[in-house]
Amino acid sequence: MTGRIIEISDPLVSLSMSRGFLLVKVENTEKARIAFEDIGILILNGTGATITTNLLNSLLESGVMIVVLGTNYLPSGIFYPTILS
Repeated sequence: MTGRIIEISDPLVSLSMSRGFLLVKVENTEKARIAFEDIGILILNGTGATITTNLLNSLLESGVMIVVLGTNYLPSGIFYPTILS
């Protein structure tokens, strides 16, 4: 697996997708746009982050591993892609 490790830690962040890009918005203002192919691991550290199932599926289908951290900053769950593109 290659790609960048992206950590999302803002509690008010909203994650969505558009044409193969991860869109990161805070209070309806776009803060980042990252191509799926550039992401190796996505770490969700914000307790109030919102994310859609469609985005989760698209990231996993692109080979991105997703790690969700708990309030103690330890992994509470890992989504691992079963089909690598």
